[in-house]
Amino acid sequence: MTVFGQPRGEWRPLPQLAFDDAIALGLASYDDERREHYLAVPVEIEKREIGR
Repeated sequence: MTVFGQPRGEWRPLPQLAFDDAIALGLASYDDERREHYLAVPVEIEKREIGR
């Protein structure tokens, strides 16, 4: 997970684990109507293929 392109968490084997980290770090917002969290701008989850 990155904020303004800078790493903010450890590499995780699954995107959901990185998303859980974002929630714990207060980098995700909650939508009451949809009852789900979403990443707040400028937070991104960077993906890489295994072995790269």
